[in-house]
Amino acid sequence: MARNLFRIAQCAVARPLYSFRGLSTAEVKEKGVEPKPFSAIPRVKGWPVIGTMVQFARNYRVVHDLLLERHKELGPIFLEDTGGFKQIYMIDPVALEEFRHQEGKYPVRIGFPAWDEYNRDADRADGLFTAQGKEWHRLRSVIDKPLMKLKTVESYGDGFTAVAADLVDRFVTLRGTNGGVVENLDVELFNWALESISMVLYEKRMGCLSDNRSAKITEFIQATHAMTDMTNKLIFFPPKFSKLFRRKDWKTFTGSMDTLFRIAKESIDQKIQEIADKPEGESAGVLEQMLAKGVLTPKEVYANITQLMSAAVDTTSHTVQFLLHEVSRQPDIQGRLLEEVERVVPPGVKPTAIHFRDMPYLKAVIKETLRLYPIGSVVLRNMPKDDVVMGYHVPAGTMVSVSSYALGRQESLYDDPLTFKPERWMRDNLEERQKRNPYTFLSFGFGPRMCVGRRVAEMEIQTLVSHIIRRFELKLDEDKPVEIITKLLLLPKDPVRIRFTDRK
Repeated sequence: MARNLFRIAQCAVARPLYSFRGLSTAEVKEKGVEPKPFSAIPRVKGWPVIGTMVQFARNYRVVHDLLLERHKELGPIFLEDTGGFKQIYMIDPVALEEFRHQEGKYPVRIGFPAWDEYNRDADRADGLFTAQGKEWHRLRSVIDKPLMKLKTVESYGDGFTAVAADLVDRFVTLRGTNGGVVENLDVELFNWALESISMVLYEKRMGCLSDNRSAKITEFIQATHAMTDMTNKLIFFPPKFSKLFRRKDWKTFTGSMDTLFRIAKESIDQKIQEIADKPEGESAGVLEQMLAKGVLTPKEVYANITQLMSAAVDTTSHTVQFLLHEVSRQPDIQGRLLEEVERVVPPGVKPTAIHFRDMPYLKAVIKETLRLYPIGSVVLRNMPKDDVVMGYHVPAGTMVSVSSYALGRQESLYDDPLTFKPERWMRDNLEERQKRNPYTFLSFGFGPRMCVGRRVAEMEIQTLVSHIIRRFELKLDEDKPVEIITKLLLLPKDPVRIRFTDRK
């Protein structure tokens, strides 16, 4: 069934899904039109009581294509009931912009019930990804400065450069005996991403790119993979159900979370001691800035660092895999990217943060990658109050979901949507840029709960890609479309196989 959905979706995306939009709240009031009832929203048929829960669970690895097919059949908005859990999916940019203004000061992003249950059982504090309301806002106000302020993020550039240079050197060694292909590219990029975010959070190298990495780092890597996989498996089931009927998965999930918290706590405690001993006047890193205001409790510091570290690894590493796949199969794009890097970065100088200010094409390549392959493929929110969405009355508490994957592949929103075209994001492409609503691109979410690690992730990717493209000519080992699966995040089903040949 998964393969059939994949083929159906590939055929379906080339046609627009809709040609009109329902009325907004303001239009309903202005025109005096009665909104349609919630029950009138197009819906997916399911079984009594359990709805479409089984269908979703069976197809969780291709849920991105499942949602794409849903929108093809039902239009820009539809209702899904996965066993008493009702949510609406919509991909209309104008309606999404209006919804953003309905969210208020404390947007409620639906999280992961398994994480909430684990926090209660293990007496953990909420972190930025699980907190809501005023508590979320308090945490975000502390974390925003070290992670969202551009000048601060640029100060991490030297660390990113050192890690990227090490990975490039490692590629030279790894490709030596297999004709230029770096085997297990996904593993190498995961370790690069883990090393990079460690530079931000702990201001030290963890040794993730070494063949002789410590047992603790190996354990952390394994726990991160297990946490991601188990969260994805458990997401469609209430935690109480999982504890009773999916005990093995629940035990693996809680064990991986215990490991992540334990290792993070050890590193945080060590860094706190270093902060206490360092001379005054030295610049403050992320952890020190979190501690400086005295707003976060020790438990909250552990929770936030653990969640930030866990969320920052697979997201960037999968994005780079997709990006390298597209650049490797299109020599003209690769050539233009190389020309930009060589023009901006002097010979003998390693690309770093200051250079990226003058690399619009590199940024366009990253944005185009995220349009076609949004790693967090669904953006989730909660309806804060009774309101009208696309002409339908939607009660407070309803989950609103946006498939970024479906949104980025609409012919009604993008010209030639299945083609990788970075130039669509360049400033000289005014015609397409001017007609596009900013809510057609939501790969980092939207509003106050937009991804807090966006700037850090972009800087990491810019650094690594500029190093790779300058050092190697890239070519796919086998030129074929990448097969995509969902495991909580969007990722290639198999590691991308690329030949890394030295540039002359």
